[in-house]
Amino acid sequence: PYLAAAAETTTSALSLLALGGATPSKIAEASESAGSDFEPFLTATIVLSAALGSATPSGGVGLFHSTGMPASSESCPSCSKSGHGHDMLYRRLEELASESRVFAHIAVWTQAFFGRTVDHHTLVYEYFERSRCLMSLKIDWCRDGVSFSESSEDPCPTGDVVMRKCCRLSPAEVRRQIAGVEERPYDLIRWNCRHFCQHFFDQTPEAFAGGRHGSFGA
Repeated sequence: PYLAAAAETTTSALSLLALGGATPSKIAEASESAGSDFEPFLTATIVLSAALGSATPSGGVGLFHSTGMPASSESCPSCSKSGHGHDMLYRRLEELASESRVFAHIAVWTQAFFGRTVDHHTLVYEYFERSRCLMSLKIDWCRDGVSFSESSEDPCPTGDVVMRKCCRLSPAEVRRQIAGVEERPYDLIRWNCRHFCQHFFDQTPEAFAGGRHGSFGA
């Protein structure tokens, strides 16, 4: 059933491309014609992404797309940072460790695209600056690799919190966890942004005994 649905969805998407009519709304309609299965829709999304040239960190298609937004400096002007790649992320985590920062919360945010038919998931670690400014270290995973942004602003202004819990996690431990999967390549079906966020959320112990670990719904 999956292969048949995927083939039907891809055929519909390719037909739209041939006619020069591959728009987000039309590709969504094409995917709906193949049913509600997650994987067939992703197949059509791949085709749309290639056609529109939008599978980039700066703007594009849900699961490929880093939702990192320009960090606002209005609330905490000296604290906004961003970067791309494991090396830059590791350096920032090492800086936070040297400043004795401790992450007090971990959260997973989701941002919807294409009329809420495709979601991008983002991992967020929260900590307090010495000024008591609440900071969010947002980590995104897409086919272009890992990226991060850090700001006192809302990490995903148009998104929603999927799960969140209290923790006491050192930046050094986050670095160790990320290094453990650094060689694992992006995989649309097996290791996308959703899997990435769930993995690190599950790796983080609840700060209070007896607390429940959050998880994605079925």
